[in-house]
This record gives sequence, C-alpha cells and structure tokens, in this order.
Amino acid sequence: MLEKKLWLKILIGMGLGALTGLFLGPFGGYVDPASAEIIGEWVALPGYIFLGLLKMIVIPLIFASIILGVASSQNMSELKKTGLLTAAYSMLTTAIATGIGLGMALYIQPGNYINGNIIEGALGGGAQAAPTSLSFNHSALTLPSTLVGTFFLLIRLKLWLMEKCCRS
Repeated sequence: MLEKKLWLKILIGMGLGALTGLFLGPFGGYVDPASAEIIGEWVALPGYIFLGLLKMIVIPLIFASIILGVASSQNMSELKKTGLLTAAYSMLTTAIATGIGLGMALYIQPGNYINGNIIEGALGGGAQAAPTSLSFNHSALTLPSTLVGTFFLLIRLKLWLMEKCCRS
C-alpha cells in the first residue's frame, strides 16, 4: 500500500517526527529540560548537515545551468532576451523582498520594544551606545514606475542603510 504513495509516507514521517519531538522535548514532561536540550541538538545535527550540503550544491548547480544555457545559445537575439528577462526577474524579486522587509519592519517597529537600561545591563554598564537617529522618510516608499527607478530606489536604500548603520 505504501510503495506507490510517497505523499502518505511523507505525512506518516511528519507525524512520527512531531510525536517524537513532543515526547523528547522539554515540554513533554518525559525528559528533563537539560537532557531534552542535548537530545534536541543531536537529533538536529543530521538536518543541519543535510541543509548545509544542499546549500553547497544549489549555488554551483544554478551557476552551471546558467553557463550551460548561455553557451548553448546559438542566436544572439535569444541570448539578449534571456539576459534581459533574467536581470528583470532578479531586480523584481529583489524589490519585492526589500518591500516586504521594509514593510514588516515599519509595521512591527522592533526597536520600540527595547529599553536602553536593558542594553546597558547586558553590556555591563561600562559601554555607551552611540545615539543614532534611525528615522525614515516614508515618502521614499513610493514605488517607482520603471525598472530603472526600482534600481535607483534600491541604491538609495542601500546608501541610506550604510549611512545610518555604518557611521563611525
């Protein structure tokens, strides 16, 4: 029954993994929290290794497929079209990711929940944090109407971040 139903095997494996995690986790009550932490680290180790190996494989694989596609192109106009589409796709996805990140940061406002006394206590009280103004002009969030405008918006954003975060 399970030989041809891969999706069922995956669901069973996910269920067994969740039950094992609940059983061996610190909130399951079957194992003390210190032991659960050690068990969790050892159980997670193969997953970390697998993800690391995937990361090592994916980038060279994408690079090789792009090079192979460019090398196999016989027509210069087709190569130009592919290059322009790739660049446009890259800029579009970067702009979308940047917009999502900025939108979430402006919505959540993570810096508002940190008290200066907590930071001084964590640093030992001897270090002084440099006062910085990280106010952002919300009018800069207007979306450009062209790809060139998107490119310059990303450059402006990077320059603003470098100015505010890397100031010495």
